[in-house]
Amino acid sequence: MMTKNIDSEAYEQAEPEKTVHLAEHLQICRRRIWLIVSFMVVFSGLAALWTFSQNPIYQAIAGFMIEPLHPVVLQTAQYPEEWESDLFSVRIETHTKLLISYPVLEETARRINLAAQAEYQASPSIVTTFMGYLNPVWVDTIKGWVREIKQKISGIGDATGGTTGKIDNFALNPEPAGIQPDLVKDFGKKILIDYVKGSKLVNVTVESESPEFAAHAANSLINVYMERIARQRSQEASSTTEWYSNHLEGLREDVKKSELAVYDYRLKNGLVDVSEAQTVAEQQLIEQNKELANVETSRTAAQTRYQQIQAIQAKLRADSADGQTLDRSELDSLTELRTYAAIQELRAKEVALSVQIARLSEKYGPLHPTMVHGQTELKELRFRIDHEIDGIYHAAKQDYLLWLARERAAKAMLAKRKKEKLALEKLAVQYRLLERKATSDRQLYDLFLKQMSEKNISAQIETTNMYLAEPAIPNPTPVRPRPLLITLLALIAGMGAAVGLAFFLEYWDRSLKGPKDVERHLADYTWLGWIPRLSWKRNLNLARIVESEPLSPVADSFRHLRTALRLTVPCAEPMSFVITSPGEHEGKTTLAVNLAISISQLESTRVVLVDAHFRQPSVDKIFGIKREKDKPKGLKHFLLGEAEVGEILHQTTVTDLVVIPSGGQEHRATELLHSKRLNTFFSWCRQQGFHVIVDAPPALAFADVSVIAKQVYGVLLVVSSGETTVDASKIALQRLGAHGAQFLGIVMQKVPRDRVPDYSR
Repeated sequence: MMTKNIDSEAYEQAEPEKTVHLAEHLQICRRRIWLIVSFMVVFSGLAALWTFSQNPIYQAIAGFMIEPLHPVVLQTAQYPEEWESDLFSVRIETHTKLLISYPVLEETARRINLAAQAEYQASPSIVTTFMGYLNPVWVDTIKGWVREIKQKISGIGDATGGTTGKIDNFALNPEPAGIQPDLVKDFGKKILIDYVKGSKLVNVTVESESPEFAAHAANSLINVYMERIARQRSQEASSTTEWYSNHLEGLREDVKKSELAVYDYRLKNGLVDVSEAQTVAEQQLIEQNKELANVETSRTAAQTRYQQIQAIQAKLRADSADGQTLDRSELDSLTELRTYAAIQELRAKEVALSVQIARLSEKYGPLHPTMVHGQTELKELRFRIDHEIDGIYHAAKQDYLLWLARERAAKAMLAKRKKEKLALEKLAVQYRLLERKATSDRQLYDLFLKQMSEKNISAQIETTNMYLAEPAIPNPTPVRPRPLLITLLALIAGMGAAVGLAFFLEYWDRSLKGPKDVERHLADYTWLGWIPRLSWKRNLNLARIVESEPLSPVADSFRHLRTALRLTVPCAEPMSFVITSPGEHEGKTTLAVNLAISISQLESTRVVLVDAHFRQPSVDKIFGIKREKDKPKGLKHFLLGEAEVGEILHQTTVTDLVVIPSGGQEHRATELLHSKRLNTFFSWCRQQGFHVIVDAPPALAFADVSVIAKQVYGVLLVVSSGETTVDASKIALQRLGAHGAQFLGIVMQKVPRDRVPDYSR
């Protein structure tokens, strides 16, 4: 046995989610089968009536081909394919929008005589039809009232500065006679434009109640649009030609002025051929650079030679001035002197004479005539060598000065060439500007002349890059309504709506509908069992079904409950418990009666059934105690001290079962139950070995059961399938638990057959 006190905080907590088996959903659908069938029948019936009341609608599809570019009339150049580009997609979408523009629809409506079609003729409104049944005098009166109301509204608009509701005498797009804007708009709503992606094809679909009219309208719409585009392009070409003509004379004058400016500039500056003059100046500058480089090289060589000879000469003069003799052998190593044959010849004689004098000096002294003659001859040779070197020096100096002068002249000429080239480039820049302007004016003039000629011819030819690829033909098969499909969809929709409503009603209902709901929502309490629903077709004997039909499944369920109670309550002492329910008419009395009978059928088991429901006593009726005139007293009399225990015990037809009726209605039942005699009664029953079953009033409506629960072993709570709510059950358990009641368990009464759980799955 398990007990639990539920406080308000625990009651407000959310219930844990449980896994719901698919079979439970199927059970819900089965219980609501008539709701589902009714919805399906109503939905499908309404859909069938609606489809058969509608006029059939036919479709006609025309293929409309759009090329990427406008056809070329005069030009031979081929344009690249652009139909796969994003730009072509934009053009296609533009054409699809223009196809259903108001001017195109209006022209098509006029051409196909839209107003004459029966489906576009206005049907009388409900107001007009109603007015037709009224008396003409009443109609005039109503119209007068309407005019007065309009005048008052118009006056209010004038006073507030708002709109008066009047319509101007002109419109931006005046409608032609015979074509109403509403007709055109209705016609546009029945047209569908579909661009076939990745192609050049646009499908134009028109819906109508007539297949012939749908095909005619689709073809006419495309023809009107193609003619409109062709006229627009022809008008555009004409206006372009006119514009070219107006600007051509001015372009001709510009060409003349720019070409004369080029001629005058060339004549003024002597420019025969600017490019050739620039080439010549560039070549001269290059040659002058080369010449300057050569001159600088020669000047450098002459300067080097001059400086070397100048150094030799200075050294020779310095040696002569000091009176010293220079080692003449150094002259042989000088490159500048080795190239002169005269100096080399004199040097050879000088060397030979020096050798000879050296030999003679071994024989003769310095004053010997031979030695004196030799020294004199040697000096003469050296003087001649120095004189030759002086000549070479002066020649090298003159050569150096000559190349230096030529270098200066070359540099001056190079600077002159650069200035001439820069001046020529400046002239060329201005010349090119004038020439470029003249060329641009000439090209623009030629382009205008060519375009004007082409546009002039194109204006006379209506060309278009679109055509009717696949004309629409009448389709005798209507596209809607489709009775079978719509009826089937309505049938499915009705079934879905009914199933949804069934689940909504099922889960909106907070009542405990079956044993599984008790296990789910009241899982913290001991679950003892359930009693199937009793059929009240015969008499009150079914309230004692364990006695009247002992072999029935209902009687077996009471015996199962008896076994569960015997296992719950210790066998060492007699059972004493009170049976109550959250509300009225939930089957607690039936449970108390049959449970008392089934327990009394056990061997050596005596049972006392006490009817403690003073406000609505019923146990005496079930057992027919009121018909016994000699024993009319009950529990009330005992508690009031008007009778003893033996006087209130009434033997029934069931062996070992006695009943204590309530003794009549009593409005002070709670106060009466607080009597000490109640404790005395239960003590006497325990002493006598009686099992006591108390049928108490509902726990939520009265406090009686809380008083009785303190005198018995435990409380047995009865809930009714489909009647007792989850909230009522939890509140009843909460109240009883707060008063210290000990719970034996929960029993569900009146369980329908489809709610009986199948634990075999």
